[in-house]
Amino acid sequence: MAKWQVGDSWLHYDYREDVSYVYVNIPKNASSWMKENFGGYLYDWRSNHFRADVTSAVTLRRGLQAIKRYVVILRDPVDRWITGFAQSFWGWNVNDPNYYRNLSPDQWIDLIPRDDHTRPQTEYIQDLDTTATTWFDCDQLLTARVTQWMQARFDQPVRGIDQDPDNGYNVSSRGRPWPDSGVTQQMIIEHVRAATAGARYRDRLREIYQQDYDLRANIEFYGSR
Repeated sequence: MAKWQVGDSWLHYDYREDVSYVYVNIPKNASSWMKENFGGYLYDWRSNHFRADVTSAVTLRRGLQAIKRYVVILRDPVDRWITGFAQSFWGWNVNDPNYYRNLSPDQWIDLIPRDDHTRPQTEYIQDLDTTATTWFDCDQLLTARVTQWMQARFDQPVRGIDQDPDNGYNVSSRGRPWPDSGVTQQMIIEHVRAATAGARYRDRLREIYQQDYDLRANIEFYGSR
């Protein structure tokens, strides 16, 4: 899996409207599913240039010049932290003294890594034109709402989660056990969620991710009305 880079996004040019729709990638926010189904070309939204070859002549000619409209998926900050935490520790040697089970919940929070899966979501969209952005909430209705939005704009099929038997979308609940330990990401998620359910832990996590909470409180999600 390629490491996230600043400006990571996908540009899908709509020649009928002469608009470039840009999906801005935030890891752990259904990003594998969204990248595959959104289509388009790897793009840097901050510098307005393509990062890979463009095979569509019309996109190459107009994609960078057209009006940009952005698409961003946001996730509940604590839910995202828990799933990112699980991905980070899945595959560890369970006897390692730094394995999460050998640490306390306080240490889990104190040692939150600044990696792609747990850093605040606001860091991925700094300086983005939020007035030209469609926001989706990464909840149980996400795939249905994104599908509705895309089918109104793009003439292409959208694959559902059930059409991904090999779990290429990395859905935690469908993940396989690690061969040596038998541990799945979902097992870690359930353990960490239960262990940090108390108000003391949630207050600390909210403080760490306060900017993400503030963002969610000040935007309107697609389909929320």
